[in-house]
Amino acid sequence: MGRPAKTEPSRQNLIVETAARVFVRDGYGAAAVDTIAREAGVSKATLYRHFDDKEALFAAVVQMRAKEAFERLAGAKLRGAPGTVLRRFARALLRELSAPATIGMFRLIISESGRSPALGKRFFEDVTTPTLQLLTEYLEQKARSGELRVRSARLSAFQFLGLLKEAAFWPLMLGQPSGMPAEKIIAAAVRSFLRAHAPG
Repeated sequence: MGRPAKTEPSRQNLIVETAARVFVRDGYGAAAVDTIAREAGVSKATLYRHFDDKEALFAAVVQMRAKEAFERLAGAKLRGAPGTVLRRFARALLRELSAPATIGMFRLIISESGRSPALGKRFFEDVTTPTLQLLTEYLEQKARSGELRVRSARLSAFQFLGLLKEAAFWPLMLGQPSGMPAEKIIAAAVRSFLRAHAPG
């Protein structure tokens, strides 16, 4: 008996996964729809049945990566005392940021966003904004309960992410690991953040 035919959803997922690999490897501008179709083992007609053009395919890649990352970050369970929750969130975030697929996608966006601002805008909206909103909502809750002093939850969320990314993420982006253990970076970031947002 031959293999069962792929269902349309599984074929679409295969195309998106293949596109993600090709975009990171070749760059957005150089990535060809022909190449993506060939490596996915589908015809161009099949690819275009699912996606109108390369931009729509890239949007699907970003949405897929954003959904996967957000589900894992949401699993960090932002409930409980600030010190405990921020450490848990920071560990989950740094795991996401240090993944090779994440590094590759960020490098791609940075290299291409100057030529195509829409790519950067989509990435920010689909990847950065949900993560930022998750942390912002938690900080707002802790401000209402009096456990933290927060003037702007969104700004404070940006600042906490910055404390982590500056030491752990950006060196990796440049192929230069910071040499500091992740737990040391996390402990220092949480300590500084809680000191700056202590109630009273």
